[in-house]
Parts: sequence; C-alpha cells; structure tokens
Amino acid sequence: MVGNRHHLDCRHVCAALVVHIKDIVFNIDLHVLPLCGAYIVLGVQWLKSLGPVLTDYNELSMKFSCGGRVIEVKGDTTSTHSLLTSPQLCCLVHKSGTSALFHICILPTELPSNQTSPTQLFPEIQTLVTKFNSLFHQPTTLPPSRPTNHHIHLLPSSNLVNVCP
Repeated sequence: MVGNRHHLDCRHVCAALVVHIKDIVFNIDLHVLPLCGAYIVLGVQWLKSLGPVLTDYNELSMKFSCGGRVIEVKGDTTSTHSLLTSPQLCCLVHKSGTSALFHICILPTELPSNQTSPTQLFPEIQTLVTKFNSLFHQPTTLPPSRPTNHHIHLLPSSNLVNVCP
C-alpha cells in the first residue's frame, strides 16, 4: 500500500541490491512497482535501516550514522531541477494520487569554475538593474499622497465577514 492508500502490484523483488550514494554503499531490497517519474524510491524500509535520522525540513537535510560516521544528505534548493518528460507527467496526472514530488541528485560541493555564481546576474539584467538603480533602494518614507484614495467603503456598525466558527 502506498501513501494514498492504493495498492500496487509487486511481482518482482531485487534482493540485496547494491546501491552507491556518493561513497556510501547500501544493500537494499527493491520492489519493482508500476511507477513513473522515479528510478528508485527509498522508502520506510531504507529509512528503518539507517537507525535514528535527524531531519530538518527548513534546511532540507537529513543526518544519520553509517559505518561509524555521520552522513548528511541535503536537498537541492536551486531551480536547476530536471524537467519531467511528457510520459512522466501524463502518468502523474492519470494516477491523481500524487501529493509531493521529490527530486534527488548528487550535488558538487563547490561550483565548477565555468559556472556563474547564483548572485551574478546575466549582463542584460545587470544593465537594467544599473539603469533603474533608484527603484531598488529600500524606502525610507511613506509613499506620497495620491489624487485618488483607494479604500473599501464599509457600512456603519457592520459585522465581520470572516469569523471563526
């Protein structure tokens, strides 16, 4: 049974399959399931094999002990995720039970020398930012008075519209 309480047929199990994640080796029993969009799903059985796991959802990280050392796995917060293929998207739409999609990939610890830093802007954007630099300062005063005062007209002694039940 999967997270949305549907049952999937499992006709094959790959027992004690060796999976390398960076320099860590895991022996995992993989169940062959009719899923699209993922090559491997590391589920509760794998998490149970790790022992205690410290998960920080704000930092998108997991820490656990393996082979006498602490391993940290971090989530990718950049927007460089690979796109879903058309068949993967169609499968997700037709299953209609998807509530979350996680994409795991191995990230380099440092940016390659030919890759631009996330804080560097494309030249076209940098030109616009420089040209309109006065628009990007933090405001220090309230906005000036305008000829039109936009507001919502309320009836006198009216009750609140949105109240707790």
